[in-house]
Amino acid sequence: MRHRDLLTVYVDRDHGYTGESADRVADRVRAAVALDVGRGKFGYLIDTVTNLCHFLLSFVYATLRNMDGFPETREKQTWRAWAMERRSRLDVANALVRLQPRLAQLDEWQKARRVLFYCATAEEINVNGFLDEPGGKEWCLPRCASNRMLTIHPVTPDQMESLVTSRFGVREPHRESPHLAPETIDLVIVPALAFDERGYRLGYGGGYYDRFLPRLRPDCVTIGLTLDALVVPILPTEPHDIPVQIVVTERRVIRRADTTTPTPPPYSG
Repeated sequence: MRHRDLLTVYVDRDHGYTGESADRVADRVRAAVALDVGRGKFGYLIDTVTNLCHFLLSFVYATLRNMDGFPETREKQTWRAWAMERRSRLDVANALVRLQPRLAQLDEWQKARRVLFYCATAEEINVNGFLDEPGGKEWCLPRCASNRMLTIHPVTPDQMESLVTSRFGVREPHRESPHLAPETIDLVIVPALAFDERGYRLGYGGGYYDRFLPRLRPDCVTIGLTLDALVVPILPTEPHDIPVQIVVTERRVIRRADTTTPTPPPYSG
C-alpha cells in the first residue's frame, strides 16, 4: 500500500481533525490554486498557498505524533496530562547532572551575569543546583503575584531556607523581599512540562510566563531545560505563546531558526 494511502488525517485550521483523505485534500488545493491563477486573484493565491503550507505542516505533525504515541488533539489539557504521565516515568531527579554540561558550554550561559531560574517541585528538574555553580552569577527567583503576574527577586544560597510556599505549592521569595525589574535579567531558565523543536513550551496553564516573557529585554536569552523524551516535533500553540530561544536536553541543543548562531552577549542594567 502506498504511504499516502496510510495517512488519511486532515487538520482543519478552525475545526480540528476531519476524516478527509490526504489525496482528496490535495485535489481540492490544486483545484483552488488553478482557479485563483485563472482569475488572476493574487491575494486568494497567497491565502491558498498559506493554507497549503499549514496543511503540510499539520500533516507531518499528525504523522509524527501517531508514530510516537502523542495525543491526537490540539487540546492543551490533554497534552499536559500526557506530559505529566511521561515525565513520571523518567529519571527527573538526576536530570540536571546530565543537562548541566551542555548548558555550561553555551556562550550565552557563560556570559550571562544575572540569571532567573525557578524553584523546582519534586516532579521537576531540580535546577536549584545552579546555586552551587562558581562563576560570579547573580541569581533570581520569580514570585506569583496578583493578576497572574511574576515579580522578580534576588536570591543567594543562604536565603533558600527562608523561601515561602505559594498557593501552588512552589517555593518562592517573600513578597517583602527586594524586587528586580525584568529588564535587568540577562538569561531566563523557563519552566515547562514539555517543549517542541521550534522552542514552544507547554506550560501549566496559569499564564504567568505568557505575561512575563514580553517584559524582558530583546537581548535577554530564554532557555528551556528538559529531558529529550519531553521534546516533541510540534506542540499546539496560540497567538500569545512565546517560544524560548534555546532548548537544552541531555542529547542535544536546539536553537530556533532565527537564533542559529550564538546570541550576542547579554548585559545587566
